[in-house]
This record gives sequence, structure tokens and C-alpha cells, in this order.
Amino acid sequence: MAAHAPNPSDSNTLVPITSPTDATVDIIAVHGINVWGNETHAENTWTHAETGVNWLRTLLPTLLPRARVLAFQYNANVVFGTSTAGVQQQAVNLLGCLSMARKDNPARPLIFIAHSMGGIIVKEALATAWRGYNAYPMIWTFTYAIFFLAVPHKGSCHASWGQILADIFSTATRQPSSALLETLSRTSRSWEELNASFQPLYEAFKFYTWVESLPFGPGLGVIVPEDSAVLGLPPSRETVRTANCDHRGICKFSGDNDPEWIALAANILQAAKKAAATNCFTPSMKCRQAMFDSLGLQDAG
Repeated sequence: MAAHAPNPSDSNTLVPITSPTDATVDIIAVHGINVWGNETHAENTWTHAETGVNWLRTLLPTLLPRARVLAFQYNANVVFGTSTAGVQQQAVNLLGCLSMARKDNPARPLIFIAHSMGGIIVKEALATAWRGYNAYPMIWTFTYAIFFLAVPHKGSCHASWGQILADIFSTATRQPSSALLETLSRTSRSWEELNASFQPLYEAFKFYTWVESLPFGPGLGVIVPEDSAVLGLPPSRETVRTANCDHRGICKFSGDNDPEWIALAANILQAAKKAAATNCFTPSMKCRQAMFDSLGLQDAG
């Protein structure tokens, strides 16, 4: 059944979108940076401006009626200094929310769909769960796939992902970026450290990478270039699509006949079916053995 619209003032919560009693998979949507500080940013991220279609609420439940869809809503107003929680803190918040929400069935497979900075939070959360798996063993273990929609995994040859976030703000508002984003942009250590901590998990999940191809505005170019958006994994581990969208539009669809929705839907459907049918998660033997070791169990094969 569909849930009521979320309270815009809520933060650090998992908002239920649909909660079927016979759910076979959990789909977690994580929005990105709140450039303008809008109270409705978490909802608007997935809503087409002209048609008003929020695909998490309408298109996705029709596609997957047995999927439990939840949206992680957090304070992403980093531009205006209203959020003091950084990526690590928000990642821990996400893990805590997931642990509570999945108490009824912690072994239900997980699929993440993340836009922009949301993907950084998802990676940090899963890396944290991996490093401290005694606290969160059922989250990274039962994650099957991650959809990265225009996520800045690394900088271009001259910029860190912090610089890319700063560019999102400055190009969208035509104003200089905030002190926080300027600080992020001065070093590449943040994304380098995150990518290093996430490295062991490249073999654990199936990745779907969506790359923006349209400029954010006249003369502005794309926000997250391909060399930053793509993980560079083999096709068996990473599916890549170059979408006919800009950074903001890559996660919005006009309706069920939108070509970009049709492409994304086909891949979400494929991932959900495979996740629901998979008895053994963490497909590499290395990751699988680490999972059993962390739980103090023997691998039955």
C-alpha cells in the first residue's frame, strides 16, 4: 500500500513509499545535495517538474508490486550550513535506519538507487558496514545491486568529487560555493580514501551506472563527467548507460513512456528478479568467506 507523503521537515529517516506484505526486495532511494536548501528537495529529486510524476510513488510500484520502496531523507543542505553532518555521519544514519526498518526480515535482498551525492553516502555506508560487519552484517551481505545516477566517484584529472559538488552549487545558483564545499574541493583525499575503503566490495555487488550527457545549462557543460561517473569494472559487474539527460533530469521521468524510464525500468526489473531469486549473496568467494567469518559460521558451500 502507498504511504502518506513525507513531512518535509523530517530528516535522517527512511520514508516508506510502498510496503507490500509479501515484499521480496527492499529498494532504497537516496537523494543528493540540496543545492537551494528547499524543504521539498527529498521529494522533488524524483519528481518530474512538468508532469508531476514521482516515479518512486507511481512508476516503480507498478513495475515491481512486490518491492518495498523506501526513501532515505536526510538534511543535505550543506550549501547553506544548515547541516553539520558530513558524509560519514549520514552514512551511519542510513545504516541505523536500515537496521531498524529491516528487523522484520533482515535477509530480504537490498537494491540501492542513488543520485549524485547520495551515491557517495551509499558507498560510505556499505564500506562502514563492511569494516564493522559485526554491527551491520545483514546490510552489506544482502545488498544485491546499486544504481548510481550521475554519482561523482572520483574527480576528473584536476578535481576531487568535492570540487564537483562545489560546481553543482556554483553553476546552479551562479554564486560562489560555500566554505564547506570549498574545503572539500581543496583535497582529493576524501574520494580517494572512500574508494580505497570501498574497493573490497567491487566484487560483492552488481552495479548499474547512469552517466549524464547534457549540459546543466547553456555553456556550463555536464556536472559529473563520464570519467568520474563510471567505476570502470568489467561488464559482468557494471552496466553503463549514457542517458540523454542533464545532472538534475537523470533521476526524473515524465511518465511510463519516457525513453529514459523504459531503459532504467528494464534494468531495475532485471536486478530485482535476480535479487529475489538469489540464495547466495556476496558473489565472490572472498566476500562470501568474510561474511561467514564475521558471523562465526561455517560456509555450507
